[in-house]
Amino acid sequence: MTKIKKQILTVVALVLVLALLGTAYYFMTKEDDTPVEEKIEYGAFGETMKNGRPLIVDKVENEDMNSITVHNTEDEYTLIHKKSGAYKLEGLEDYEVNQELLAKLRVNALYLLATGYVENAELDNLEQYGINVDDPAVWFEVLYNKEQESYKILVGDKTPDGTGYYAMLEGRDALYTIDTGVESSILLPRRAYVMPKPVNSVEETKVYTLKDFTLYKGGERFISIEKASGGLTYGNNSTHFITYPAYNYATNLTNFEILIKALKDLNGTETLYYGEQVTDSLLRELGFFDEEGNDVSDYSFTYSYPAFSEQVYVMKNGDTGEYTVYSLKENIIVRASEASLSFLDWDMLLWLSAEIYMLDIEDIASVEFEYDGKTASYNISGTGADLSVTGNNIPVDTTKFKELYKSIMYVIVTAYADDADYGKEQLKMTVTTEKGEVLEYCFYTHTATNSYYTLNGFGEFYVSAEKILNLRDMAMKLVA
Repeated sequence: MTKIKKQILTVVALVLVLALLGTAYYFMTKEDDTPVEEKIEYGAFGETMKNGRPLIVDKVENEDMNSITVHNTEDEYTLIHKKSGAYKLEGLEDYEVNQELLAKLRVNALYLLATGYVENAELDNLEQYGINVDDPAVWFEVLYNKEQESYKILVGDKTPDGTGYYAMLEGRDALYTIDTGVESSILLPRRAYVMPKPVNSVEETKVYTLKDFTLYKGGERFISIEKASGGLTYGNNSTHFITYPAYNYATNLTNFEILIKALKDLNGTETLYYGEQVTDSLLRELGFFDEEGNDVSDYSFTYSYPAFSEQVYVMKNGDTGEYTVYSLKENIIVRASEASLSFLDWDMLLWLSAEIYMLDIEDIASVEFEYDGKTASYNISGTGADLSVTGNNIPVDTTKFKELYKSIMYVIVTAYADDADYGKEQLKMTVTTEKGEVLEYCFYTHTATNSYYTLNGFGEFYVSAEKILNLRDMAMKLVA
C-alpha cells in the first residue's frame, strides 16, 4: 500500500470516529421531548384546582347545558337551551332580551371557579353567612343535557371586604367565596333582562315619515305637529308644521332633528315593570293617572308613523335627573335619563321656526292690512310673469307689491313674551290662502323695540316693533 493511500484511510477513519462521537454527544445531551401528562391538582373536597382556586363544579360547556333555574330575593326564572341552539328566558317570549346579560348568566352559572375556601367555616351556623340550607334565599340550579344530571349552588351574603359572596354546593360540606359576578346575573330579577326600550324603532331612512306628534304637560295639550302636505311652502324647508296652539308655524329645523332622533333612539337605562306587572293600581301609585283614569303625568306624548303609533307617559324622579317612562302600547315601565327626553322641557320658542310667515306669494289669494280704521286689501291672481295684484280693487305695481310681500317675510320672532300684555293694536294682517285657509296676525305695542303678536288668537312671542311699523307704512302707502 502506498504512503498516500495510508494517509487517505487514516483521514476517513478519523472522520468516522468524530461522527460517531458527535452522534453520541447529541443523544446524551438532547432533552426528552416526549409529552408528559399534565399533573392535575385537586382541592380539599376533590375539586379540580385552577391556579390555586377550586372549581366548585367542573366547567359545563354551553352545548351540554339544558337549563339554568335562578331563585333570588325578587324572582325565580329559568333559562332554557333550545334544541336549535338558541336560549330562551321563560316568561319573556314577547320582549327583546338583553343577550349580553344572558351570556353573563351562563358564564357565572357554568364556570364556577371559586376565589377560595372559607377557612374554619362554622357549617353548623351557616345563617351567619346568609345561607339557610333548608330554605335558601338565593340559589341557582344547572341541569345537564347528558344523563339529566344537575347541581345546585346556594349563594349567601356578601363578604365583609365586599370582594365576593359566600356560596355552597348543595350536598357538600364546604363553604366557598365566589366573585361579584353574581351581581350582574344570579342576583338580577327577570325584568333586568328585558331591554328597556319603551317604543318601536324607526329606520334611519323613514324618520321623516312621522305623521304627527302631540305633547301634553300635566295632562294639558302643549303642542301638536303634523307632516306638511299639499302645495304650501313653509319657507325654511320644514317637513312638519305646528297645528296647535296655532296653525301654520313651521318647526325649527335644528330642534325638530333632535325630536325625531330622540323618538328613534329612545331607550331607558333600566326596566322597572313589564307585562302583567303593569296594573292600573301601579300606574296610579306611580302618578301617571288619577282614580278616574285621567292623565295627570308630568308629561305625555303621542306620535305615529305609517306602520305604528305610540303613547308614552313620563314622570319626573325628583332631582335625580331621571324619568320614569310608561309605554301604553309596549306595556312596559322603564327608567330613562332626562337627556334622552330633552324636548319635554322646551318652551314654545324652541319648537317653532323663527319666521312667523313663510307662504309663497303664489299660494295666497289675498292679504288685508288694517290699522286705525284704515284698510289696505290686496288680491293676488296669476303666477310667475302673469302675476297681477289689485289694492282696494285698483291695480297696483306688482314689483312694489313684491317688495311689500318681502317685508312680511322679514318679520321674525325676537323673544319669548314675559307676559300677555297686548297693549294697543299696531296692525292686523289677514291672509287667505288659495285653499281657503285664513291666517290672522295681530300686532300690539309692547315696548319701543318689541311688538307682541298673535296668530289666530294665539301668541307667546315678540317681534321687532320697527319691522311692524315699516310693514304697516308700506302696506298703507301702496294704496294711498
